[in-house]
Amino acid sequence: MKKILTILLTMGLFLVLGVCGGCGASTKEPPAEEAPNEEPPAAEAPGEETPGEEIVLRFSTAATPGSTTVDAMEVFKKAIEESTNGQIQIEIYHSSSLFAQDAEMEAVINGNLDMATGGDSWLSPYYPSLSMFSAAYFIESVEHMNAVLNGEIGDNLFADVGEQIGALPLGAWYDGARTVSLRFAEPQIKTPNDLKGVILRMPNSDSWLFMGEALGANPTPLAFAELYTSLNTGAIDAQDNPLPNLESSKCYEVTKQISLTNHLIGSVWPVINKAKWDSLGADLQDKMIEALDEAGDYMETTNLEKEARLLEFFESEGIVIVEPDKQTFIDYVEEKYLNSELVKTWDMDLYEKVKNMA
Repeated sequence: MKKILTILLTMGLFLVLGVCGGCGASTKEPPAEEAPNEEPPAAEAPGEETPGEEIVLRFSTAATPGSTTVDAMEVFKKAIEESTNGQIQIEIYHSSSLFAQDAEMEAVINGNLDMATGGDSWLSPYYPSLSMFSAAYFIESVEHMNAVLNGEIGDNLFADVGEQIGALPLGAWYDGARTVSLRFAEPQIKTPNDLKGVILRMPNSDSWLFMGEALGANPTPLAFAELYTSLNTGAIDAQDNPLPNLESSKCYEVTKQISLTNHLIGSVWPVINKAKWDSLGADLQDKMIEALDEAGDYMETTNLEKEARLLEFFESEGIVIVEPDKQTFIDYVEEKYLNSELVKTWDMDLYEKVKNMA
């Protein structure tokens, strides 16, 4: 009996092995599916935005509502949103509500901010030779500014700035001729010697502070948003700004004297993060430039009109308007600059070329 059971068990085992020999995982690949006749869609260029995808650009400024700078930014916003059918959306942050003025350029360079209203003095810490453009009396008129910064020199210079530091200026908007306004009517400021000991507020950058010193004053850094209170309390004696900015900031209410030094033909440079700019592609870049040009034309026309009428308005407010000895200022300032450490960073061939274009 035991022998019969053994024979039966052995036969059963062979049957099981025969049936289950194919139950394990097969190493044979299934036949590949036939590739379709269509070619796969082309990959997008690295770093470029998807066509039609909404792009939001945050645009920061220290300027306040009612200023021509903020108004020009609104013109740009409207123009670019219309020309791109809403693909590009601009978010405007005024009054340093997103970044402090002296932190904007670093934020643009680092990609933490898309755009800001910068300029030579704010970019010169990263690209030192730009400090020549913030030198007093270097640019002599709005026509001179446009010929230089919105011409071939500006195109080449701005492109190199973008490549070198990662923040690309997209042009220059006329911001007005900067004058010195003071909280006292006397003494009248007619020469650099009259500014001796005067605490002059300047934006917080080396080139701005040097300009204050070159004018003969005692410069001190202060945020734009603190101007009104500081003039009112006497924490500072004076500040320099174009006349339209004096109006929009209401600082004329605490001003007793304006000296028409016109020491700097102010310009605002719309600056964009270079990587963000490259991601837009040629078509959107062209539309951006067109919209920025429209905003720049608006700002220039508006500021020139304001400058023509504001002197009469300020006089009606009881502010003393002083015509300084401008040539004395020019000579004093030029000597200060040309004997400073700043000159070591300047391209003197370009310096002479720009001066000869005036």
